[in-house]
Amino acid sequence: MYELSQIASLSTNDFHFPAEVWIQAIYDFASGFNKAKNPDKERIVESMTPLYFGRVASFVIECKDLKTYDTELLIETQALKFEGLKPYLLERWG
Repeated sequence: MYELSQIASLSTNDFHFPAEVWIQAIYDFASGFNKAKNPDKERIVESMTPLYFGRVASFVIECKDLKTYDTELLIETQALKFEGLKPYLLERWG
């Protein structure tokens, strides 16, 4: 995914891992996990770890100055994006 290589090249001050890219990556990994043979599944899960830490870091940066209510809205917005990108998952799943 081209977007991930762009995110990886960002400086600490410019770092941002958009929810949409995170969701697409999760859906790509889920599809790959579904299609993989058993020995490959552990590697797929392990390879997600750096992406997870990157998204967590980005989320912390996004929320650092927000009040609890606004942070909860951000979480809800991300959940809606997961729902909105479900066709992306279904396209890759089959």
